[in-house]
Amino acid sequence: MLRREADECGLPAPPPVTEIVRGAIVALARIDAVLVGEPGLLGTYHAPAETPADQVRWFAGRFGWLLGDVELVEPVRVRGAMGLWRVPDDVVALLRLLAEAPYAGPGATLRGWRV
Repeated sequence: MLRREADECGLPAPPPVTEIVRGAIVALARIDAVLVGEPGLLGTYHAPAETPADQVRWFAGRFGWLLGDVELVEPVRVRGAMGLWRVPDDVVALLRLLAEAPYAGPGATLRGWRV
């Protein structure tokens, strides 16, 4: 299903599950809006009316974030947490560096570093 949706959006197909990066920051984005889902049947939620039509299918759960200026970066391993959490300062510094360099894809290196 994700491959079809990627094609519809003009995006490259996602990698096989065994190649998906976990435990890392893989992109930077700006939060343009936080939308609160409208209650549905049996404790489910659906996208509120103000959700842009091309974003409705991505809305799942109680809240939805509309993102802008999404930019892939080379994956940076970092220990996360449930919910929102503060990214350590050293990781923020590395992400700023990576944001200035073009993303070369999985397995690439940045100035000799494997991230």
